[in-house]
Amino acid sequence: MLYAAIVFVFLLLILIMMPVVITFDLSKDGENRKIAVDLKTMYGLLRLKMKVPFLKIAYENGKLSLKYKIESAGDKKSKLLSAVEKFMNMNESEDPYKTLKENRHKISSFLNYIILKTKISNFNFKIKMGTYDAAITGALYGLAWIVIGSVMTLVKSRLNMGEPIITVIPVFGRTQLSVDFSCIISIKLGHIIYAGIKGMP
Repeated sequence: MLYAAIVFVFLLLILIMMPVVITFDLSKDGENRKIAVDLKTMYGLLRLKMKVPFLKIAYENGKLSLKYKIESAGDKKSKLLSAVEKFMNMNESEDPYKTLKENRHKISSFLNYIILKTKISNFNFKIKMGTYDAAITGALYGLAWIVIGSVMTLVKSRLNMGEPIITVIPVFGRTQLSVDFSCIISIKLGHIIYAGIKGMP
């Protein structure tokens, strides 16, 4: 019994300390958009990859709807996006906003704890922008740095983040907007479990 208890405690500790790592990549160049998510846990034994080459949130018939295409193993529809789509297309009797409002304190507490325990690394953001007018391009370049600087100051004050790599490139002589973004988000499974238990009534 003692050995069984020791083994159980050991396995429980491994489970609690197990990291959940999400690699997020986003790129946009003109009309081409792509989102790629790579989730790894169980120390790399469990891995989920998903690509979303098209994602759009629309407002139709008085409610939000999610339009997307999925590229994944076996061309199976993503369960995660299916759940999001179902949530956004609930009828009035299943109003998601009412549910969120009624549970906002629990959700806020859960998210605040998760944010405190989440680490963000390999943060890379690159944007190219330009117009045919050099003066406007210059103004956009300056404005981009002001906005990015303000946002990053706020984000770094709330999140455990390594030093980000940010590049803004002005493009003169043509109209262009392209964005490349990637980062790695990691959190221990034990923190997620604790936050879930803490948020239970």
